[in-house]
Amino acid sequence: MKKILVTGGNGHLGYNLVKQLSENGFQVKTTVRNINDDEKIKHLKKLSNIEIVEAELLNKESLRYAMKDIDAVIHSASPVLLWSSNVKKEIEDPIILGTQNVLESACENNIKKIVFTSSCSACGMSSSLNNPLTENNWNQSSDFPLLKAKIDAEKWAFWYCNKNNIKLISILPPTIIGPNFSKVTPSLSLYYKIFQKQFFTIPNGGCHIVDVRDVAKAHVNALLFDQAEGRYLVAGEYFDFKELLKRIKKIQVDAKIPNYLPPLWTFYLLNSVDWLSHKVMKKERNLSRKIISNFFGKYQYVSVNKAKQDLKWNPIPADKTIFDTLNWFHKLI
Repeated sequence: MKKILVTGGNGHLGYNLVKQLSENGFQVKTTVRNINDDEKIKHLKKLSNIEIVEAELLNKESLRYAMKDIDAVIHSASPVLLWSSNVKKEIEDPIILGTQNVLESACENNIKKIVFTSSCSACGMSSSLNNPLTENNWNQSSDFPLLKAKIDAEKWAFWYCNKNNIKLISILPPTIIGPNFSKVTPSLSLYYKIFQKQFFTIPNGGCHIVDVRDVAKAHVNALLFDQAEGRYLVAGEYFDFKELLKRIKKIQVDAKIPNYLPPLWTFYLLNSVDWLSHKVMKKERNLSRKIISNFFGKYQYVSVNKAKQDLKWNPIPADKTIFDTLNWFHKLI
């Protein structure tokens, strides 16, 4: 296996995938939506041994062309929209139809190994320390458009690959942070507010964080190790949100951290304010009822034993990940 195609190479995860594959001696081809948008791909151009091609998830012909002479595919391209006024066009079609187009194009090019980026939340949202989520769990109840589309795409991908004798490995990370980003993603927004010393508030709850470099490593090892098969949860240290804020404060001592996490109902009031500012001032939405009901007030524990065993995967310490994330913002200003 020598030549790998990575979809969405200009994204936070996509860039780290391309970087690690190149460092591991692979020939790498990566897709971007607009090859003439130098601002979005200039960081990719600095990497060695890569080829950048223009392809669109909803343009199957462009994907077929991109996959010529490719040995394996990592499909990481995906919109990350917490809210949309046109869910089908902006979320469902790129994720579900986009995945179908990628896999069908791979099949037509006789590619027999695909690594797919899913989400930790595709296994579920709530769990306990004594009964953590595993790869055997599927989220059956989410009505959050982005997550529901991810789940539907992953289920279809396993069905299609099984039918066509393609080996599919699915990587399921939680909130991805870490360095090597070229813009602030939704996953990084909390850390950016802390870096900027802006006011913010978050609900009670808890989840794992994970370093983008570790997520990329899991994808690369899924290609390298023959025993890799099925789904893999990849998550770093678990934090109650209160403890996460304390840890961040320890690393960035001048950070403005709230001393009080408000009850869940206050976020429904904030949602009304958010909706009004969107309608009147045309500001981008940051909240919705579905965001609150699906993610706020949840405690999500997962087991990563399978990834540690099959992929020889061990996460970077959380303190280093948080430090490197906050430190990387200096490169953007």
